[in-house]
Amino acid sequence: MNEMEQKGTERLVALIFSIYSVLTTAIFSTKGLPSWIPFFMCVGAVVIWFLQIIQYKNYAVRALITTLVMQICILIYGINSDNFDSILTTFFVITVLVAMFGVVDYMYVTLVTIFIIIVNAVVFERSRFVGAGTYSSVVGQLFNIAFFEFVMTFWVKKRAESGAHTRQIIEALKKAERSKDDFLANVSHEIRTPLNTISGMSEIILEENEPEKLRDNIYQIQMASRNLMSTVSDILDFSELQSGQMSLEKENYNICSTINDIVNMTLAQRAEKNIDIIVNVDANIPKTLYGDEKKIRRVVMNFMNNAIKFTSSGYVGLNVSCRKESYGINLIIDVTDTGIGISEENIEKIFSSFGQIDTRRNRQEGGVGLGLAISKAIAEKMGGIISVDSVQGQGTRMSIIVPQKVVDNEPAIMLNDKENKSFICYINLEKFRMAEMRDAYVENISGMITQAGAKGHYCKNLEEMRRRLQREKFNYAFITFMEYEEDREFFDRLSHKLKLVIMLERNQDVQLGSDEIIKMYKPCYLLPIVAMLNNDVPYANKIEKAGKFKTKDVHLLVVDDNLMNIKVVEGLLKKYDIKVTYALSGAEALEKIEAESYDFIFMDHMMPEMDGVETAHRIRAKRGRYYETVPIIALTANAVAGSREMFLKEGFADFIEKPLEVSVLERVLKRNLPEKKIIYLDGSKTENEPGEKIIHTRSEAREKKPAGEEVKKDMGEEGLRIGKLDIEKAFMFCGGEESFLMLISMFCEDYKATRKELDELFAARDWKNYTIKIHALKSTMKNFGESECSALAYELEKAGKEGRTDYILENHEACMKCFREKMLEIAAHPRVNADVSMIVEEEAAPVEPAVQETASTGLLAELEEDELRTLVSEFEDAAYSLDKAAMLEILNSLERYMYKGESLGDELPKLLRKVENEDYFSAVEALGKICDKH
Repeated sequence: MNEMEQKGTERLVALIFSIYSVLTTAIFSTKGLPSWIPFFMCVGAVVIWFLQIIQYKNYAVRALITTLVMQICILIYGINSDNFDSILTTFFVITVLVAMFGVVDYMYVTLVTIFIIIVNAVVFERSRFVGAGTYSSVVGQLFNIAFFEFVMTFWVKKRAESGAHTRQIIEALKKAERSKDDFLANVSHEIRTPLNTISGMSEIILEENEPEKLRDNIYQIQMASRNLMSTVSDILDFSELQSGQMSLEKENYNICSTINDIVNMTLAQRAEKNIDIIVNVDANIPKTLYGDEKKIRRVVMNFMNNAIKFTSSGYVGLNVSCRKESYGINLIIDVTDTGIGISEENIEKIFSSFGQIDTRRNRQEGGVGLGLAISKAIAEKMGGIISVDSVQGQGTRMSIIVPQKVVDNEPAIMLNDKENKSFICYINLEKFRMAEMRDAYVENISGMITQAGAKGHYCKNLEEMRRRLQREKFNYAFITFMEYEEDREFFDRLSHKLKLVIMLERNQDVQLGSDEIIKMYKPCYLLPIVAMLNNDVPYANKIEKAGKFKTKDVHLLVVDDNLMNIKVVEGLLKKYDIKVTYALSGAEALEKIEAESYDFIFMDHMMPEMDGVETAHRIRAKRGRYYETVPIIALTANAVAGSREMFLKEGFADFIEKPLEVSVLERVLKRNLPEKKIIYLDGSKTENEPGEKIIHTRSEAREKKPAGEEVKKDMGEEGLRIGKLDIEKAFMFCGGEESFLMLISMFCEDYKATRKELDELFAARDWKNYTIKIHALKSTMKNFGESECSALAYELEKAGKEGRTDYILENHEACMKCFREKMLEIAAHPRVNADVSMIVEEEAAPVEPAVQETASTGLLAELEEDELRTLVSEFEDAAYSLDKAAMLEILNSLERYMYKGESLGDELPKLLRKVENEDYFSAVEALGKICDKH
């Protein structure tokens, strides 16, 4: 019981005992019995109330004293009374009162009391208590007493257990509530942080004129966007986990690409932390596996992110190996760190939902507290296990073991022509103060030398390297910049004799004495090193690229109702030399696919009128093998559990989530394009080109791209000005001046169709599709740097989503007027290739399209009075039947008529608003007034 319940129980016991004492006093006085006995009971009641008033000690003490006082009263009463029935009645009442305290031990006190009373009666042989012929009756009463005591004791015990269980549940609920509050606070923090970066950097970019800084700022936006997507993915995955809908999406994948991506993402996550990333990969892992690569990557990234978060010095290690089994392999991935570690009692907590060990608002690191709970669920779903070993203050080791089928048993990492390749490595490990780091690097280096299979040697100091080079011949030498600084002249000369590779930090910009020195960026592990040894092209001259291949004669159709979404897809596909044609609706897509054949189709899921699923069905229903087999790829932001299976069932060949990830896009392209149309950059057909992504920094990539004139042109510095358009913003959204002018010209040509469609949807009160189209107008105008019309369209879109049709009815015309004015202004510019006359000829849309006024009211049919009364009656009947459709139909029919020489059209908009707002009876009354007025 809580404190409030305890006080209530004490007061109730005191009140009942007081009432019983007063009644006993009254009975004794009427029967002429000794008055001192009930008086003593009344004194006991006063004592009990006094304990209550002064709140003596605590509840347990007060309850015990109250129990003893009541037992003394019944004892005195029992010893001095010869009426056994009245004694039993008083005993039962006081026993119930004692039981109300909910303490089992107090029940034993009542047993002692009744035992003393019975013994006293037997010993002194009170005439009415134990007399001839009453022994059988006494035995029966004793049985009743025993049974009553058992029942009351059992009830008190169960009540106590139930109370304890209830308190546990309440405490668990409070804990869950606190966890939820912490979770929501964390979610708010984790979402606001990247959003703040995106918003802030966007503002800086809009004002920035230096191309170098511009790229860095865009890179920060990209990282923040990925963090935001990771948080959203955590929440969605947790939702799937809670509902039991988590599913696996198995496919063939290249383990090398997975490791490479994990390393790159880890380096971005590490940011400016002064820790090393050490990677060990077993060269004998099969190259191509079958499983859910995305979820494996997700688990490992959770491990890596946690390790980085809680490691301030030392290293984070990633170890990837396998164990061969009859069904394939057990993929084993370990992540170790030298961080703060986890105490033994907290290890289980980290895998619980919202389970951050430190949930204070000023905790060291962020996160929504779901990652490891999701990781554990993923591992279990795959039939694998997760284990954690940690020593507080020394570091943590997290492991996942998952079974995977093998598609291609060829080793993931193979050194070509290993007999003719040799390398020497010199790294002074004494520079690392932490013994664990030295041991980790020794294991890392010796493991790479062994698994490479070529002649290799590790030197502990420069003198050993000099001696070794004098006696033996090597093709490659690996050092870090610190070793290079020991003797620059020596290493510059050495670079002319063999291929000298200097391993640098990602953000390390250094000046080297020889152009022949090859730069490689940490972490330098077996994957990029073997890739480099297999390729004679100096890796310092390569440009980092997201795509690993090009295509030949590939033509693609993108179907999306949002032009900017199409532009994004087109921009991503440009690097693969893919020709893109687009359609803005399902109907347009059907027309274009009949006119021309495409290699495959990207189809947006959510579109007005005919969505992506219906469009795909209509394509598949066409006659001809081409329509049955052309790959249709679903594009959707609705990435929830079961989406992939749903799209495959509906006839799609594949599925890709928005926003598009380049690595996922590449896999989709490779799965759906004919092999002969894919041209790999290195001439091979392997997906593994880890060196290309690993060894280059953003600064190097930046050096390879034109900065000066072209960037200035894209940023609008040639003086292009169109009205009040924010040209710089438009260029950024549209991908430069050329794309902007092309898109704006196309949009001008489509003005008439866009305006007509919006007006027709408005007239038909099709608010669902109207909201979709006005949203598209808002986005397009915003992308063109136009803010006024975009803002008006935004308010209309918001009203449509919220069901505020009255706002749309009142403000549609203003938005359309602004739209027309802006398009006239744009089309009139000499650099915009558009026919201004198409817009000039367009008449202004009426204020109320559904009830537009005809130029000559004389053309309207005359409505007789009895006909109008009939329509009013029907309208009233429809209102009482809550038949909204019938009411709208009647009102729309009235716009075609005159009554007594006047058009009814002017009165109808108000009625329509009332019906739209479901104010039916007010509409009936208003229509009646219109009739009476005319």
